[in-house]
Amino acid sequence: MTKFKCFHCHDLGHFATNFPYKNSKKKSSVWYLDSGGSFHMTGGKELFSELEEEDLQMHIKMGDNGKYSVTGLGMITF
Repeated sequence: MTKFKCFHCHDLGHFATNFPYKNSKKKSSVWYLDSGGSFHMTGGKELFSELEEEDLQMHIKMGDNGKYSVTGLGMITF
């Protein structure tokens, strides 16, 4: 099993479906970028200069086949 690399965190020893911190905030600084997309995602609420939190009834399907709810839209200034 140690030969396998996690698609989510790139650590060895587990698959993305078995990601050990899936429901915790230990990896909240992870960004999900789509170079061809208009929107990008992060779980770090503190990074937003503007944030409208609401349930948008939208789900994003990621490369690990997980579906994630969109819970807000906002602006982050770099």
